[in-house]
Amino acid sequence: MLVDYDQDAWGRTLASVYSVRPRPGALVSTPVLWQELEAGVHIEDFDLFNVPARVAEHGDLWAGLLEPEGRFELGKYVGE
Repeated sequence: MLVDYDQDAWGRTLASVYSVRPRPGALVSTPVLWQELEAGVHIEDFDLFNVPARVAEHGDLWAGLLEPEGRFELGKYVGE
């Protein structure tokens, strides 16, 4: 998981989950599984054409972050 703390500043923007990035190939900001990270996934692996099938296969990987159970306690990872 990446927590991009450098983007937490006035005037900075973040790509929301499943948003299409304004780049050639219509890359999509997509949540990934830990196994995909270990296998070496790349941003170029997810585009406007394959993400709908991915969501149909895996479900909405972002949905679990809205649940109160099973969330990360980020404070213990950033020294709080």
